[in-house]
Amino acid sequence: KLQFLYFIGNKMDGGGFCFDFGGEAAVVQKDEEKHVVPPPETLVWVIDSYGVDELTREMEEEELSTMTEAGVKIVRLQPSMLSDKECAFGKELKHTDIINGVYEGGFKLWSCAGDLCNYLKESQSDSMSGKTVIEAGCGHGIPGITALSLGAKKVVFQDYNKEVLRLLTTPNVFVNLQAGSSPAVEKIASHCEFWAGDWEAMAATPPSELTADVILSTDTLYTVNAARALTKFMKKFLAYPDGVAYVGSKTMYFGCGGGTTELSSILNADDDERRLVVKPVKKLIDGVDNDREIIAVTWSE
Repeated sequence: KLQFLYFIGNKMDGGGFCFDFGGEAAVVQKDEEKHVVPPPETLVWVIDSYGVDELTREMEEEELSTMTEAGVKIVRLQPSMLSDKECAFGKELKHTDIINGVYEGGFKLWSCAGDLCNYLKESQSDSMSGKTVIEAGCGHGIPGITALSLGAKKVVFQDYNKEVLRLLTTPNVFVNLQAGSSPAVEKIASHCEFWAGDWEAMAATPPSELTADVILSTDTLYTVNAARALTKFMKKFLAYPDGVAYVGSKTMYFGCGGGTTELSSILNADDDERRLVVKPVKKLIDGVDNDREIIAVTWSE
C-alpha cells in the first residue's frame, strides 16, 4: 500500500499581502476577502491508503503532459485537475498564489527549486546515497525527486495541502521513476512517503518517529512566521548531530519579512542547548530576480 499521511495543523497567522519577486508575483488572499473553504481543522492524523494497482491505473490513464525543470520531469497542471471535485480552492488560484491558513502555494513552481536541484547535482551528488530525506513544503517535489535520482534510500514529500500531494507531487514522482525494470509505483511504495499538514503542528505531535539525514526546502521562507515554523520543523525532524538541511530562498522578501536573513536571525537568537546554525553555500545573483542563495543548516557544535 502507498500511504498518504494527512496531518493537518492549526491555520498559520498573518494578514493578506502582495509581493513581487522580480516578475514572480505572488498574491495572498486577505482574511476578509471571499472565504473559499474553512481552514484545516487540527487533527492527529488520518491515513488514506491507495493500492499500488489503483495508483498504476490512475497514472497510466491520465494523459500526462510534461515539461522539464532542472533535469526533472514535471506534469503540466490542467484546469480540470483543479476542479471543485478534486480541489475545493482550485478556482481561486486563478487570482491568488497563497490563501492564508488554507493553501500555501504548492501548485506554483518557484525559482529556488531549480536552484537547489542544480546545487545537489553539482556539489552533493555523492552525499545522498542511502540517506533519508524530507522535502519540506515540496510542491512539485523536484528537489526530493533529484535526491531519489542521486541514491536517497527514502524521501518524504511534505506539503501543507493534501491536494498538492495528490494532484501534483505524486504524478511528478511517478513520471520520473518510470524508467528502469521496477514499476514506478513499486519504487514509490518502497522509497517514498507523503505527509500533508502544518509544520508547527507536526513538530508538536510528530506523525512519525522518522528523522532525516537531509532536509530540503525551497521558497518557504516568504514570511517571518513561515521561517519560525520551518525552524521548529527542522529542529524536530533533522537527525542529531550530523543531519543537514539545504534551503533555497531569496535573501529577503520585500514587504513581508522572511528570507535567509530572517532565518539566520531566528537561529542566532535561539538559546536552546541544541541549536541550529546557518552557513551560506551558494549565492545566485542574476540582476533580474531578488538575490537568492542556498544555505546549509546544521546543528551547532
